[in-house]
Amino acid sequence: MLKSQRNVIIITLTCVFLSLGLGRSARSLNRQGNSLYNKEMYTEALVKYKQAQATDPKNMIFDYNIGCASYKNDSLKVAANAFLKLISSSEKIEVKEKSYFNLGNTLFKGGELDAAIEAYKQVLRLNPNDIDAKINLELAQKTKEKQEKENQEKNEENEDEKDGDKQEKQEQGKDEQEQKFSEEEAKSLLKAVEEEEKKTKEKSQKTQQGKAGVLRDW
Repeated sequence: MLKSQRNVIIITLTCVFLSLGLGRSARSLNRQGNSLYNKEMYTEALVKYKQAQATDPKNMIFDYNIGCASYKNDSLKVAANAFLKLISSSEKIEVKEKSYFNLGNTLFKGGELDAAIEAYKQVLRLNPNDIDAKINLELAQKTKEKQEKENQEKNEENEDEKDGDKQEKQEQGKDEQEQKFSEEEAKSLLKAVEEEEKKTKEKSQKTQQGKAGVLRDW
């Protein structure tokens, strides 16, 4: 059965494999899987563990081995499901504790920080003296705080950009309004000048017509 050395970043999850209590065929396949795992051939190890599981479906050793190999192979969903199966099916506190820890590592690796934090808390509920779980819990909480701070700063920057764009649009609209007013004012003034010129011209014409009809004195 696998046993985790256990860590996310600081303490990397590794596994120790056992073949006790297995039938000859299952034991042979499990050993082959262990050998491949230790050579970091995780995909090939998974094949052997699944073959071994097919010969003994009820044995939890294979769920644990499959979970650890899947974690190493970045098949995080498969790993999480394997550890969850162990948590729900095993009545042994030690198995639950290790499975919760490895589940926490898997969730942490997948960026699911809230769920990882809860998994580490479950470990500590089962074993308050688990130092590795305390370290990883603190690490996950700090990572979450950092991400929240970065997201808040990013949102504030976006708001500042929106406010800047809004102000720029307002100023642009004001400039356009002022420009529009100036054009309208110019047209109005031009029209007034034209009307004044027209009146002056008409007055001049009337004056000239009047003089033409009057005889000049000697």
